[in-house]
Amino acid sequence: MPQLNRVDLADKYTQADGEVFLSGMQALVRLCLLQTHFDRLAGRRTAGFVSGYRGSPVGGLDREMQRAARWLGEAQVHFEPGLNEDLAATACWGTQQTGLFPGARVEGVFALWYGKNPGLDRSMDAVRHATHWGTSPLGGVLAVVGDDHLAKSSAFGHQSEYAFADCLMPVLAPADISEILTLGLFGWALSRHCGAWTGFKLAGSICEGSATVRLPERLPWTLPADFQSPMADVHIRWPDDPAAIEYRARELKLPAAQALARAAGVDRMLGAIGRPARLGIVAPGRAWRELREALSQLGIRDSDLASLGIRLLKPALVWPLVPDTVQAFCHDVDLILVAEDKRPLVEDQLKVLMYGQRSRHPAPIIGKTDLEGRRLLPETGEISAVDLGLIIAGLLAFPEERMAPLLARRDAMTGGGPAEARTPYFCAGCPHNTSTRIPEGSLAIGGIGCHTLAMGMDRGVKTFSHMGGEGATWLGISPFSDLPHVFQNMGDGTYQHSGSMGIRATVAAGRNITFKLLFNDAVAMTGGQTIEGNLTVPRLTRQLSAEGVQAIAVVTDEPDKYKAMGEPLCSEATVHHRDQLDTVQRRLRETPGVTVLIYDQTCAAEKRRRRKRGTYPDPPRHVMINELVCEGCGDCSQQSNCLAVIPRQTPFGMRRQIDLDACNKDFSCLKGFCPSFVTIEGGRRRSQPTTTPPATPDIAPADVSQRPHSLLLAGIGGTGIVTLGALIGTAARMEGKASVINDVTGMAQKGGPVLGHVQVARSAEMIAAERISPGSADVVLAADPLVATMPDAFSRIGDHTRILAGSEVLPTGEFTRNPDANIDPAVLLERLGARANAVEAVPAIAITTHLQGSGVCSGVLLLGMLSQRGLLAVGAAALREAIRLNGVSVERNLGAFEWGRTLAAEPERLALLCRETGSVIPLDAFIAERSEFLERYQDRLWSDRFRALVKRVRESERHVVPGSEALTRAVAQSAFRLMAYKDEYEVARLHMDPIFRARIAEQFEGDYRLQWHLSPPLIAPHDPETGRPRKLRFGPWVEPLFNLLARLRRIRGRWYDPFGYTRERRTERRLIEDYFRDVDRILSLLTPDRIEEATELAALPQHIRGFGPVKLQTIGEYTVARRAAWDRWSKKTPPEVLICEP
Repeated sequence: MPQLNRVDLADKYTQADGEVFLSGMQALVRLCLLQTHFDRLAGRRTAGFVSGYRGSPVGGLDREMQRAARWLGEAQVHFEPGLNEDLAATACWGTQQTGLFPGARVEGVFALWYGKNPGLDRSMDAVRHATHWGTSPLGGVLAVVGDDHLAKSSAFGHQSEYAFADCLMPVLAPADISEILTLGLFGWALSRHCGAWTGFKLAGSICEGSATVRLPERLPWTLPADFQSPMADVHIRWPDDPAAIEYRARELKLPAAQALARAAGVDRMLGAIGRPARLGIVAPGRAWRELREALSQLGIRDSDLASLGIRLLKPALVWPLVPDTVQAFCHDVDLILVAEDKRPLVEDQLKVLMYGQRSRHPAPIIGKTDLEGRRLLPETGEISAVDLGLIIAGLLAFPEERMAPLLARRDAMTGGGPAEARTPYFCAGCPHNTSTRIPEGSLAIGGIGCHTLAMGMDRGVKTFSHMGGEGATWLGISPFSDLPHVFQNMGDGTYQHSGSMGIRATVAAGRNITFKLLFNDAVAMTGGQTIEGNLTVPRLTRQLSAEGVQAIAVVTDEPDKYKAMGEPLCSEATVHHRDQLDTVQRRLRETPGVTVLIYDQTCAAEKRRRRKRGTYPDPPRHVMINELVCEGCGDCSQQSNCLAVIPRQTPFGMRRQIDLDACNKDFSCLKGFCPSFVTIEGGRRRSQPTTTPPATPDIAPADVSQRPHSLLLAGIGGTGIVTLGALIGTAARMEGKASVINDVTGMAQKGGPVLGHVQVARSAEMIAAERISPGSADVVLAADPLVATMPDAFSRIGDHTRILAGSEVLPTGEFTRNPDANIDPAVLLERLGARANAVEAVPAIAITTHLQGSGVCSGVLLLGMLSQRGLLAVGAAALREAIRLNGVSVERNLGAFEWGRTLAAEPERLALLCRETGSVIPLDAFIAERSEFLERYQDRLWSDRFRALVKRVRESERHVVPGSEALTRAVAQSAFRLMAYKDEYEVARLHMDPIFRARIAEQFEGDYRLQWHLSPPLIAPHDPETGRPRKLRFGPWVEPLFNLLARLRRIRGRWYDPFGYTRERRTERRLIEDYFRDVDRILSLLTPDRIEEATELAALPQHIRGFGPVKLQTIGEYTVARRAAWDRWSKKTPPEVLICEP
């Protein structure tokens, strides 16, 4: 086994030289440390300052800064999270004024401001003022903007360079993570030299990536000995003259920036230099990596460029371009192609420079359009290596066979998505599942935050505004609308950021609007950061009272907690339990003026994080569903909107269960009108015994000596996909290999799709682009096959790709609304197989649950299988060390990894664990099992009646259509559902069933007791909020009553049955008799050409399910469907048809 390099997680900040493995955000942290290092080497007494506002794709920078607080403190770099972007920019402006005030302890402060592009837009006033005023000679400001080109987590795609340029700031555009360090250092030098802020454009793919990076041992540029600073002083001063400020910004600072960039040689040119060129290609920033990949796919190496007459230019300073560099590049070239993302910033500058006075014979320039004005490269989204390569091949008149690989990759980009997509959704137990509901007849306006997802959930949320504009759109709508009132959703982070102004504006205007302040105690959209300012609900109520709102109501899951908080609510605030939300909203809706509803419940994801750290209460209470009682009606999902309620295939059909690993203990599912819910009070989840797999010899990893190995990870946010990529990257560094990892996450934290593009090579130079090109993935680990069939992932699959997929599909958000929503994994796997070289599917979640008691590590199990198949570019030993180094659930993850390797090496063991559990039961066995169940349910006579019915149907079907069993199976299933209706006796019997008790004992241990959540028809009070009978909680004392009811089941339906007179029970008995008559009529009219129609009619009762009002509603729907089916069947009024209103 080769010796592994020693790696420590702190290396990224402590290692002095060599290579480290960094994410984009970690690279920005390391950049600050490097600046301090080089300043100290130069004898400068400086300090650093970082401030900004989180927003994807730079949403995780504040977390990385806080994690690195120790090293930043040693480097005298102060991190100050901004309340919002413009105040953070103003603070950075203040750092440059340090020397203008007495008492300065340093010679200068270098500052880093960060935000996403909308944050730059709102901060233009502050940024423009600051850069015009200038920087200090040993200070400098780097303005880092994350550009979400593809609108993965934005309202639309963004481009920051034009805003920077409009502020007269020089703009740098790194192409990858390594250039965050090199160009970042140059950016501060540039800012110090020219006296302006430096714009630093980071594409989202760079921000969300990770890579092996070589640390600069010295400043990565050298200046000529005769290079001079600007003749005039361009730096900040006080006092200053407005006219002089403008003059310096326009006439002195930008030329100074160009002069430094020219002298430092930061723009890179290669290929046909000093000789005529057929084609010159300019590609700034991220587009440079796409260009390199395009050339690679065309088989063009750097050594081939000159002979082919190709000249390349990578401008580091993308605005303003350096005229001398442009002149040298464009000299003696026949045609120039500009490849850049979004609008033509560089292309337009080239045209001005080349068609002006500096060039007498300019070369034609194409880019966004060709020479005839036709669209060539897009101004939206991002340019791709495939499209760029085909353009280059056409310009160079390459033969078609040389273009074949690119044409195949272009074809791989087509194909569309699956019928169902996995879209982001509220986390399990998210407060927004409840808080974003509005009363019937109302409308709401959305805002920025997790609650934005409610716009796709049929909750009456129409349109939204930018962050901080919440409520202001109503000022423009209301004067011209008859709508008297709206609700306006706003997160607590937005309120603190700038949203309070919208409330103030609507109060000033006197409009009728209710702000729903969704107080979740965390900024969940970007990772659960603490809201700046330590805002509390009591403080919030007092602020709102002072603003003059008409009414304030606090709705919460813990109404009593404010008494112990030590600070008072405002006097007019009322406090209500969340179960009263609808009533409270109706009252506020009728209150004239501006009202505020504060919905106070901690973010579910943040609860989970804090519980892991032991800083948040973890109630010893868990929810389970008795699948024997469950009817699969989905009311629990509709009431809770929670993705921790998942489907479970049982011998009796699809039922529900609680995913205890995903459950965040919101308990809203208990509102489902169903007696199957049981809470386990006390005790603890049982620790599953660790099973040790047999030793399996390591397999050699895939060879990366000649070309990079590409692995695509496809899964769901929050399930460890990003961690898998990080493990491989760490393992690659241990083996001395280079890696580039790009995580396409968007809103993956909300259960959306996440992809990991993992490329490993012998050296970093071998990896051209940060993402796997279409049709180029060597291997796909499809932890979620639905995500793997979505266009972004599916396009990476080629005819050589090998796929290892999980065969289970976790529910999407549609499942919370549609109880029958079902995505067939077989369809997805078939689609993958049609594109790939080979597909292997295993029930990874079920296997991991069987082996470890939880499916959490199913992705690591798949990783182990790939390792043992020799389909990873790193070895098993390095991956083991990476798992240990990661330090999270080490034993469990190592166990899953080793079990994956074992199962890959022992197919017979894998086959044993993969046995089908949902296969169709043979008809004879099905009839026998259901008959035995009905005998236990009632008695032998009841069972015999079922058998007799099924026997008659079977004989008739065989006579009419020999060999057919479809009608018989449909009748058996429907008759059983109707005859085994779950009344009080049956629910009691099933709760005492040993099978359910054994399931509880398998998962829990210690001193626990059970609580049942029921709505007994004779004693349950009516709930005025829902209009339904209220559910009550019953403790262990009810078990003797359950046993008694179970023994009394044979009085069911008799005149002395105390429960038999309710509407629901009378209807259930009537349905049985009606169905038997329906079957008789079907058999009397059965012909071979009507067997399919007869089967559909006979299967209709299978849609009846649920309890109480839920069941009565499905009965009403069944009645309508039954009448329509008989109308189609006979074209005349059917026999007696039961009409039952919901």
